[in-house]
Amino acid sequence: MRPCSSGSIDFRTQQCQAFNNKNFGLPDIPEDVKWIPKYAGIRREDSCKLFCQVYNSSRTYFQLREKVEDGTPCGPETYDICVNGICHIAGCDYVLNSTAKAGQFLCCLCRCPYMVQIGSETTGQI
Repeated sequence: MRPCSSGSIDFRTQQCQAFNNKNFGLPDIPEDVKWIPKYAGIRREDSCKLFCQVYNSSRTYFQLREKVEDGTPCGPETYDICVNGICHIAGCDYVLNSTAKAGQFLCCLCRCPYMVQIGSETTGQI
């Protein structure tokens, strides 16, 4: 598994967006509702359930599915991954049960292909 390219929509957001324009007959939710992921206030043991909130409303949110699709990150600030509705530990390499940690410059396993240039000299690999 690899991280998404910048500018792409994350997997959990895609799952919430599948419910766009569905208000489930609830009177306080507009028919053209837009759903986004709800992260704040969700317990870790519930992090693999699909909680979505109404766009521009932090108060209105619902559990729209019992579990997210396998491979969905457990949250926005973790490499951990949901499998069959359970959050499993993963390393920065997105491998389950891996202990790989992001190193300097948030590079996984410190294999960054970037070079540092100071003045006119290249100093080496980070």
